[in-house]
Order: sequence, then C-alpha cells, then structure tokens
Amino acid sequence: MNLPRAFVVILGLIVGTAALSVYFNRAKVGESLTTKVQFEQLRPGDRIVYVCRQCDAKRTVTLASVAEALEYCREGARLSCPGCKDEMQVVLKQGAGSTVEVHYVNKKGHECLTIAKALPET
Repeated sequence: MNLPRAFVVILGLIVGTAALSVYFNRAKVGESLTTKVQFEQLRPGDRIVYVCRQCDAKRTVTLASVAEALEYCREGARLSCPGCKDEMQVVLKQGAGSTVEVHYVNKKGHECLTIAKALPET
C-alpha cells in the first residue's frame, strides 16, 4: 500500500471513530424538550440534561419541584453553559396552533442550547 492511500485509510478511521463517539454520546439523552407543555409535564425527581451546541458541554439536573421545571421555560430566564460559560436566555415563540416553543439563545440571538429528558440510569 502506498503512502497516500495509507494516509487516507488512517484519516478515515479517525474521522469515523470520532463521528461514532459523538453519536453515541448524544444518544444518551432522551426526548428533546421543545415546548412549554413538555416542561409542564415534568415532575420532581425527573432528570433533564442541557447540552451546549457550541462546546458540546452537558449538565444533568434532577428537578426538585414543578416550579423548578417551569423555570427552564420562563420567558427571559437565564442559563449558563457548563463548559464555555456563555449566557443563554429563554425565548418563547408561538408555534403551530396553540403550541408555545421554547428556545435558548445567546447574546447574538443564535440558538445554542438544547434541553432533553435524561434517560433512566442503568
């Protein structure tokens, strides 16, 4: 095997391994919470994970009350990224019908945070 072909094979293995690692790491979270109704259905003891789209940092939170769950979908509430420390703000948008969508935007107005229900611990 000549040198350029070996380089391409090794590079392909590295990229493939990295892609699988990211896929399986992100697969450890459950359903994304994107509407206000989904947050209203959370109960004390439920766990949520928020993931920064910029630096891929995660934080898992065990909810102590329904009020705490609703704080994650309150217009104007602020969250801080556990990795890059960027400040995000909750923005509510009217979706289809009577659905209220929850978005997390940074100071530039870019959506940069995802919140999902955590899968049960095994």
